[in-house]
Amino acid sequence: MLTTLKQHGQAVLCTIHQPSAPLFQRFDRLLFLAPNGRPAYFGDIGPGCKTLTSYFERNGAPTCPEEANPAEWLMETIGCVPGSHSDIDWPEVWRGSDELAQVRKELDAMETILQEKGQSAAVVKEAKGPEYWEFAAPLSVQMWECLKRVNLQFWRSPSYIYSKIALTTLTVSEFRALLWDAANFCRACFSGCRSTTQTTPSRGSKTSRSASSCWCKSTLTVC
Repeated sequence: MLTTLKQHGQAVLCTIHQPSAPLFQRFDRLLFLAPNGRPAYFGDIGPGCKTLTSYFERNGAPTCPEEANPAEWLMETIGCVPGSHSDIDWPEVWRGSDELAQVRKELDAMETILQEKGQSAAVVKEAKGPEYWEFAAPLSVQMWECLKRVNLQFWRSPSYIYSKIALTTLTVSEFRALLWDAANFCRACFSGCRSTTQTTPSRGSKTSRSASSCWCKSTLTVC
């Protein structure tokens, strides 16, 4: 279905983690993120994933075996699979690669076309020198967009909201019932306490000391 949409001119963006080899080869282009969220590659995958694997092999990665899953090989190459390690900083390699320079040329050409058509391209921050900012939007915009998305998801799932309201109501009711029972128990405890007075005269004085006892000895109640 996604391939049919693509053939009709629809751009499809998918988020995947570690797909199988046949599924991975159905994609045309890959944006590969390192464990810290920085881009490590963006470009065509190529027939048989050769365009992708050749980029990493040229920059120091081991050769991808013919029978290996390119997606799994790629994860092991950057060291994000348990038991694997990589001494190469792949995001830094990508920032200085010719592939990134080509991507920037395409972006500049697209911006020029938009300006020629009279459309304004949204630029969040100005680029300083040959480097671009790591994120296209500031933190406040990211937080606001995520907040809208989460609230929209809750709004589209009313059963989830109703279950949360019911759970909160039952929890508060149960807590109030426990407090009411505890208060009644304390009243009964204090009313059942028996006070006894014992006179213990001190030497050379006529003072006495009073002591009291309570029948609810199993509770932490002082009478």
